[in-house]
Amino acid sequence: MCLTAHTDRWTLLARMRNPEPDVKKQRVAVSLLLIILTAALSYAAELQPETLEAWNHHVEKAKARMNSRLDVGSHFLWVNEEPDRVRRVRRG
Repeated sequence: MCLTAHTDRWTLLARMRNPEPDVKKQRVAVSLLLIILTAALSYAAELQPETLEAWNHHVEKAKARMNSRLDVGSHFLWVNEEPDRVRRVRRG
């Protein structure tokens, strides 16, 4: 009797680790259904005009900063802007 209970536990553990093909199919189906429903129920947020304006302002400032680094008299790398910075970087 003790041997049977022990064997049943091992059988149960084996089934939990390696479920039957039907159980695997059910799990995959439920997972796909959840993914599809989540995607269908979610929606993209509309940007407020102020947010869009702030983003565009940020992009323009970044472009101007990048373009200014391409000028002949300016430093291309951030580290080269200050001599102390170059020394610190080279020292590690």
